Parts: sequence; C-alpha cells; structure tokens
Amino acid sequence: MTVDQVFIIKKLQNLDEMLVAYSAVTRMPFAICDDESFNDQVWIFTDQDKLKTFAEKYKEEKKLILPVKVQKKDASMFYMNLFAMGINEVVFCDGDQENKIELTKIVRMPDVDALPENRKPILNPQLQLSAAYFLQELRYKIKIHNRKTGSGALQRSIKRSGRGDVSESCKIHLSDAGRCGKR
Repeated sequence: MTVDQVFIIKKLQNLDEMLVAYSAVTRMPFAICDDESFNDQVWIFTDQDKLKTFAEKYKEEKKLILPVKVQKKDASMFYMNLFAMGINEVVFCDGDQENKIELTKIVRMPDVDALPENRKPILNPQLQLSAAYFLQELRYKIKIHNRKTGSGALQRSIKRSGRGDVSESCKIHLSDAGRCGKR
C-alpha cells in the first residue's frame, strides 16, 4: 500500500460526514460491478455536486440514486453492512480525485467464527448482492400500464372488488390485495 493510499484511507476514516450513493429502489448503497476488476463497488463522496453528477449519469438509464449522509458515528456500522452485502471495494471521490480502496483496508472484517454457535449471524453476502443487482435492474425494465386501461387481470379484479372504474385503480390499498378477485 502506498503512502498516498494510507493518507486517503485515514482521510476517509476521519470524515465527519460522507455522502453515499444509495439506490432509490433497494434503499441500500448503490452497487456497481467494475468492468475491469469485477470488484463490487459502492461510491462515497465528499461533495454533493459530484454525487449529483454521478447520479445524472445513471438517471439516463432510469436508475434513481439518492444521496445519503453517513455521520462519523455511524460509519463503522455502515462498513460492516457493506461486508454483509458482499461489497469488496469503495470508490472514494474527494474533489476531483477518484480512489478505489479495498473494503478490508478501511475496516477489518468481523470474525464471526469466534462467536458461539447460537450468536453467529446468518449471512449470505452473495445472495444479498445478487438480489440488489437484480432489483436495481428489474425495477427499471418494468413497463408501466396505462392507468385508464390497465391489464386485463387488474381490470377484472377491480370490477369484482366493487371498486368501480378501472381509472380508480391507483386507489386500491394494500389491505385489499388479499381480497382482490375473491368476492
């Protein structure tokens, strides 16, 4: 590890507040698989404008990114959650610099093997990361039906439920979901 990288890691660890790119769909850090190294990355910023520029790039692909502030007191838990999520690299954007840092160089991975069997957390980072990637992509591929016409199944469910016109479909509540079509 170079002296510059040690300095950058210390700066990242001592930030009072950092901005993290979060997926609006998963409400988790926005995960990206690097095309060259195949590392699973999360992006951290110090400048709100840089995060907005980053988010605009993905907005064209219809991927909504939210800025989430992580305070210094919450940083440790944030990094531990990245381990559980299957992330192995952080891209730290400080000003015009973009630094890729392995997560294990920022914080030490917790040793859950030392815990008693009944206290060990059940983790499956590969599954969680795959699900995050899937949901980030799936959410933006769904075609939205016209609320006036809707799908045939939706129209039939609304008529059977006695809710009236199909144009009122947006007013069906989640509590009605189990009763749809059973009347």
